[in-house]
Amino acid sequence: EGNPKWAEFSRDQFVMNNARSSVSGEFVDPNCSVAPISLYLADHKAETLSRVVDAVNAFTARYDTGDFEILQAAGNAGIEAATNMTIQQSEKTMLILVFVIISLVVLWEFRSLKVTFALMAPLYLSTVLCEAVMAKMGLGVKIATLPVIALGVGIGVDYGIYLYSRIE
Repeated sequence: EGNPKWAEFSRDQFVMNNARSSVSGEFVDPNCSVAPISLYLADHKAETLSRVVDAVNAFTARYDTGDFEILQAAGNAGIEAATNMTIQQSEKTMLILVFVIISLVVLWEFRSLKVTFALMAPLYLSTVLCEAVMAKMGLGVKIATLPVIALGVGIGVDYGIYLYSRIE
């Protein structure tokens, strides 16, 4: 009784307007031109956030008449979803750029394609294995796990260069 989770939406506009009147003034502006919708998610996993974003996009495509504007989420879940989408779109480009830049620096320092390949092959392999282990453990590439990958690449490069310098 009284739990808004089980409330129904009325088809009567006056009833709907009255239902919003009990909402705190900080959530609705005086002329009711902004009306946020809050969603409570079970978790903030990438799959859940992606499903919510897809549902909002489908709803927008179907019901947006141009009379109003439907915006994507804000708050923790919205920021996390936007971050995940940005990472997903730019991850491969970023990795390619990192490997190219590191390869050029190693090539410039040691002036040998063989050495460059010898130092870059384990680095590439460790990056692929790191992503495979993360996928197996259910850890996606997101803002919280990016430093782990970056640290692995950095340590791999440093240690490889150190070993080669000592052997040379």
